[in-house]
Amino acid sequence: MNKLSIKTRSLLLALLPAVFMFLSLTIYFISDKFNVLEQQLDHKGELLAQQLAPASEYAVFIKNPGLLEEVVSPILNESDVVYVEIYDADDQLLLSRKNLSLIDTANKDNLKVYQSKVMQQDIPLGGNTLDLSMDSELEDNQSKSIGRISLALTKQNIIDQQQQTLLNGILIALGCILLTLILSMYVSTSITRPIRSLSETIKLYKSGIFSARVEQLSGGELGAVEFNLNTMASTLESAKRKELEHAMALEQSRREADDANKAKSEFLTNMSFEFREPINAILGRLHLLENNNIDSESRQFIEQSILSANMLIELSDNVLDYSKLETDSLILNLDYFDPVRLIKRSFSPFLREFCIKNIDTHVSHKLHKSILIQADQRQLQKVIYHLIQNAIQHTENGSIDLKLNGYPTTDNSKYILNIELIDTGIGFDPNQLARLYQSFSQSHHLDKPFQSNSGLGLAIAKKLTEIMGGTLNINSAPDKGNEYKLEFVFPYKPIIEEPVETNADTDNQTPVTGRVLVIESSSIDQMVAKDILNKMGTTVDLAINGKVALEKLRQVDYQLIVSDTNITDIAILDLVQRIKAFERAANKHLPILLLTADVIGEHWQELLEAGVNDLLLKPVDYEALREKVTELLA
Repeated sequence: MNKLSIKTRSLLLALLPAVFMFLSLTIYFISDKFNVLEQQLDHKGELLAQQLAPASEYAVFIKNPGLLEEVVSPILNESDVVYVEIYDADDQLLLSRKNLSLIDTANKDNLKVYQSKVMQQDIPLGGNTLDLSMDSELEDNQSKSIGRISLALTKQNIIDQQQQTLLNGILIALGCILLTLILSMYVSTSITRPIRSLSETIKLYKSGIFSARVEQLSGGELGAVEFNLNTMASTLESAKRKELEHAMALEQSRREADDANKAKSEFLTNMSFEFREPINAILGRLHLLENNNIDSESRQFIEQSILSANMLIELSDNVLDYSKLETDSLILNLDYFDPVRLIKRSFSPFLREFCIKNIDTHVSHKLHKSILIQADQRQLQKVIYHLIQNAIQHTENGSIDLKLNGYPTTDNSKYILNIELIDTGIGFDPNQLARLYQSFSQSHHLDKPFQSNSGLGLAIAKKLTEIMGGTLNINSAPDKGNEYKLEFVFPYKPIIEEPVETNADTDNQTPVTGRVLVIESSSIDQMVAKDILNKMGTTVDLAINGKVALEKLRQVDYQLIVSDTNITDIAILDLVQRIKAFERAANKHLPILLLTADVIGEHWQELLEAGVNDLLLKPVDYEALREKVTELLA
């Protein structure tokens, strides 16, 4: 019942009592009509028999059929009289007359017989007057039966009338039921139509169309519901309009913020590029001066200048990295590399600082076997560099230990890599630790030298670690040093052949030979690159642009191309493709090393796929350049 619709329920509620009432009344009145017809037939039969008996008394007494015929003939004219029979006192048939029109259709089931005795009435004659009054006793004593009358009536007329009555009753009942059905449907429609309208309107509200309204046609409770629903819709429509206006304002603010972030990132990228180009020339000249025979004071000035230039580059890189991390624009470049080799080289950029601050360093590693991990080597190196820089800033006359260990997961599908950096510098109290990962924060004591710090190193290390799916934890206590713990889970594969570590001391003693073409538009960078490469032992030719370089390639047999990425006449990608086409035509191997100030590195992969062997970031480190040149000329 609960699953039926409101319209069906209202129809059932109206029809069932009406049908029950009409059927009951119809059956009652039809039954009563049948009884009345039966009583009328009995009354007529008894009345005819009683009237015929005294009328035929004399004829029965004298047994005269002719007289009886005259008495009976009018009776046979009745439409429902089938026959009349008159018997004498000896039960001898005196007369039998039948209605020929009914006799053929009459049968025992359709006949009803009525009988009446024919009584002889004695009239006493006494005195001179005729006394017709007799008491009942005298009448009973003087009356005697002289015969009987048998009269049969057909029930066919009664049956026809009953059938007609039944038909009329059924028609009346059906008419009443039909009228009730029409009225019920009208009432149910008047109930369900506003409810259906409410339901459809609510569906529109559910779809977010709050401008729809319910047509207010009802009164009473449904009218109140319609009014309240329209009021609620008006309120929701107003709220949605305000929400939409707020969302549009937020979207506008977001676009403006995105544009501002994009402009900031572009500005920082351009500034970093502009920083690196002149600093590359400065550091190149300083490194060349440092290797000359100069007095100790001049050497000290040069070392301080190199340190200051590196600090400027570091600050520029940190601001740029943090901007990229803030806008989630950093894309990881995954590749397989040896983590042991990475760890062993981690202290190399900081050897000058270690000497100045008298810091001892130790590197150790313990892996279950030689492996290659799949990760972004450059970003992982940045994390370690930032931790080492933070340790150097807070350590004087102490030591810094770097440890690497790891083991595979239980299913042997990935490798858990743990990196620990332990220093003996000043520690941090709990309050300082809580602020350590905040941007532009620094910690120092009033009774100890101030440590200059941009406040971005640990914040960048933390964000980079989380992007690579790792964790960074710092354990520290005041005056007890710091312990930095990194943990990563990387895909890995075993090393089939152990890589051979290049001995830096041997490389320094062995000159690098080969003919190198340097493509550089800046005259200062040309001189720096030529002087550095000449000191390595190579023969260097210079090309001021791409066209000159391509022309020299056709004339001279070069073993290496060293080029800046910002060539003035030809796009660097087009230049690389032309060099590779020349290489295929000449059927020779011609490696390409690019020097770039593009810190973002978004085009590096495209250049490597085009055929570039490797890239170095400006300002170029002398040892890194020597290592790459040696590797490519081998």
